[in-house]
Amino acid sequence: MDNAFEHVDITELEVKLKEIDQLQRKIEELKELLFGLETAKPTEEAEFEEDLYKCETRLDDLEVRVKKLINSINVSLSVTAVEKNKYENGTFAQTKIPPIILPTFSGKYEQFSNFKSQFDDLITTNEQLTQSQKLYYLNSCLSNEVKEFASTFDTFSSLYEALESRYDNKRLIVDIHVQQILNFNKIERENPKEIREMIDCIKKKTYGL
Repeated sequence: MDNAFEHVDITELEVKLKEIDQLQRKIEELKELLFGLETAKPTEEAEFEEDLYKCETRLDDLEVRVKKLINSINVSLSVTAVEKNKYENGTFAQTKIPPIILPTFSGKYEQFSNFKSQFDDLITTNEQLTQSQKLYYLNSCLSNEVKEFASTFDTFSSLYEALESRYDNKRLIVDIHVQQILNFNKIERENPKEIREMIDCIKKKTYGL
């Protein structure tokens, strides 16, 4: 896909991102419809689920790739602007950092692993960014009590390591996922929709273990 969008400008990529979001919403609608098909044959349901799962996986992959391309273009624009100021003014002038579509983290332990993975792909491993820029982006991703916690750190590496130490608690995360499965509402009758919702919950939580 990266080659296919090599010569596409950022506006077109943002349009593609919106289209992906619309498709993801459509899949959710289809899943809801599937839940209500009480007369569907088991084999048909299995095929539908398999197809929807493949579509979801593909769209998630496309979403990440498009975001990476958008961020890459923004970073290139930022670097170009800095270089231009350098040669025109003889110094590295302060340049406004272009907006980057980033994941967010509000302090939920079970969400930290996914947040960290996305942030690393987009920012941490980006060699074109300075440590100050990375710190700026990391702070912009945080909210609630994590935002207050982050205010005590003044470098990217110190804040990043502190977040890992505090929230990358594997044992606690496992406990949270297991407890959420156990707390799922008891199914009072053989309702296909409720059964499927419970299976969906179990799959989601087990993937996070």
